[in-house]
Amino acid sequence: MKTIFKYPLSIVDTQVLKLPKNADVFSAQFQDDQLCVWGLVDTEAEHEDREFRIFGTGQLFEVSGKFRFVDTAQHGLSVWHIFVKLPI
Repeated sequence: MKTIFKYPLSIVDTQVLKLPKNADVFSAQFQDDQLCVWGLVDTEAEHEDREFRIFGTGQLFEVSGKFRFVDTAQHGLSVWHIFVKLPI
């Protein structure tokens, strides 16, 4: 069954979340003080590791592999740009 799920992120350079296979992560923003991403997922699919990268404005952009831009999220004076690694 397809549904939209929310996943909290830590504000670190790299992190891995377990998401249903083929999850379509489409948005990132702060909910209160918590950075979250939202994605359309198949709740019956097996889970896989998905790597997320978070960059601040002006930070060097270094990645290995193919990443897709998800969204830009602002919190106070900080501006974060969230990317997700594409599944193989």
